[in-house]
Amino acid sequence: MNTINLRVSGMTCDHCAQTAEAALNALDGVEARVSFDDQRAEIDAKAEVPLGRLTRALVRQGYEGQLLDDTGELARGGGAGLHVAVIGTGSGAFAAALKAVEEGATVTMIERAEIIGGTCVNVGCVPSKIMIRSAQLAQHQRHNPFDGLADREPAINRRALLAQQTARVDELRDAKYENILADNESIKLIKGSAAFKDTNTLIVTRTHGNEQTLTADRILIATGSTPAVPNVPGLTDTPYWTSTEALFADTIPKHLVVIGSSVVAVEIAQAYRRLRSAVTILARTKLLSQEDPALGDELAKAFEAEGIRVLIKTSASRVEHNEGTFTIEIDGETLTSDALLVASGRSPNTADLNLAAAGVDTASNGAIVVDEHMRTSVPNIYAAGDCTTQPQFVYVAAAAGTRAAINMAGGDATLDLSAMPAVIFTAPQVATVGLTEADAERDGLQVDSRTLDLENVPRALANFETHGFVKLVINTDNDRLIGAQILAPEAGEPISVSDHLCWTRHGGHHLHDLLPLPYAEEVIAHVADRISKVQDMLGRQILIENLSSYAEFDWSPIPEWEFLTAVAERADCLLLLDLNNIVVSAHNHAFDAMDYLSAVPVHRVAQHHLAGHSDSGSLKIDTHDHPVSDAVWELYDAALSRFGTVPVCLERDDHIPPLVELLTELDVVRQYAAEATA
Repeated sequence: MNTINLRVSGMTCDHCAQTAEAALNALDGVEARVSFDDQRAEIDAKAEVPLGRLTRALVRQGYEGQLLDDTGELARGGGAGLHVAVIGTGSGAFAAALKAVEEGATVTMIERAEIIGGTCVNVGCVPSKIMIRSAQLAQHQRHNPFDGLADREPAINRRALLAQQTARVDELRDAKYENILADNESIKLIKGSAAFKDTNTLIVTRTHGNEQTLTADRILIATGSTPAVPNVPGLTDTPYWTSTEALFADTIPKHLVVIGSSVVAVEIAQAYRRLRSAVTILARTKLLSQEDPALGDELAKAFEAEGIRVLIKTSASRVEHNEGTFTIEIDGETLTSDALLVASGRSPNTADLNLAAAGVDTASNGAIVVDEHMRTSVPNIYAAGDCTTQPQFVYVAAAAGTRAAINMAGGDATLDLSAMPAVIFTAPQVATVGLTEADAERDGLQVDSRTLDLENVPRALANFETHGFVKLVINTDNDRLIGAQILAPEAGEPISVSDHLCWTRHGGHHLHDLLPLPYAEEVIAHVADRISKVQDMLGRQILIENLSSYAEFDWSPIPEWEFLTAVAERADCLLLLDLNNIVVSAHNHAFDAMDYLSAVPVHRVAQHHLAGHSDSGSLKIDTHDHPVSDAVWELYDAALSRFGTVPVCLERDDHIPPLVELLTELDVVRQYAAEATA
């Protein structure tokens, strides 16, 4: 007999413990004692009784069992012995499968499509961004803002572009999905359509028609979504495009009409316009109606400047197709086109899962309701990605899948989406994070906002790209940044800083806590400057990262150090990241050793943390096996002797993009210096 100890969650009284105990003792070869006070079960089981059989017995009674080790703590790799079924093979599904295997589980994935990988790699993010990029380069040839560069009409070969796009999609699917399956013996793939029989059992209808019954301890639903089709008379009788057909069409239509006005609609519409289609957008309300109103208004102006016709408050009342031509009836007008794109949202793929048999709750649109742990209404069934009530983004799906796997194995991982960044890859780009002003006011928050037009941003002026704005929203009760909306070329770059600043709507970061100066994220600094006084905005910390990649820039004349010193005198902390591969932190003042930083070549320190002081007063720093030169120790010793302590420095390689070409513009740096010392 083996002795197994489980933590039993979900019990609320002694009767619950009795119920759980009876369920376990009903199994052959099992003798169990369950304590409500201890929230645990002590089980003597024959060797042939798998852990999964025990946990399934508890799940059927509404409880969850988690394996404990000899010390009474949750066993490492809490998924040991578990069988996890994953319905779907997209990003969320694979993230969950890999994490579940890491936790010790075996995984069976079920996919009804001919190919694996889900939406993003096959018919979503990857092909759309390739198409958008090719259209962007075509537009750059056609129109550029510089007098000395001649414009010319590009020669566009759609079939060649499509072949290249398809090859890259196939390559990434093989690398990110197919090869993982081939290399991981703990993950098995079944081709077929899954439907629930009960909370632990799936019926899989195989592609050749026969059925297979699959029983699992935990089940993850990650079936994704498909394009929604609006109820327009005549539409379904026509060869309309969804995003899939639009991305893989081998010809460019003369006139494309787009029904829809959100992310997919605007991205594909502009791409086709730049590939030389005439484009008309039918927006039921306005462009990007779910975002801050200014974003849609300004994007519409940019579209109209490119020749895209944007019809707001317009819906199709009837669609017909005859001899290669679409006829679209709208309010008081009839449009004709040779292609029609329907991009009015996506619907969760849940209709064929027989969720009612398992008792899984859904929203009115069929989306599976999940909590922050990715749990559904059934204890052992989880869900992640586009099929749920979560936002439909691939990075949300992947994050949710990973956390679902941790929780299926007995962990306690949550996903906070309150400050989730999002980017729309139009030109200019649209990037958002956190709350809009209207959202915040609806939540009862006292807010203030400031908007900065790009025509006031030096980087935009230098690029001759001044259409757009940056808007920041703050909670006036605590001066915390709670939202940002940006319309600008490459808006996705500064939104990463705004995301870090917002962090969470429940707390957020003080606007003073992190102020990046002065590269692509300078726009954030400018707007922050308007929200409060200059001396408050210029730091608790001033961050400059990855300057070492610009070795040709001569830092020796020191005007920049004068600027940094002036800022540091007003800041509580000056933090220089990776400046010529040196990391320095000083408290309450600029630091004497600063003026020779650029002259000292040292090894890069990727991550390091203040671990404490030795008896001699020197610092102990965990460098994760990266060598530290004497020059770095000299800088730390100088800081220690002057200030008595050196704050923890960083682990920031991924937080801010290394976009510092702006720093090569000395005039811009001097402008900041002038503002700081004014």
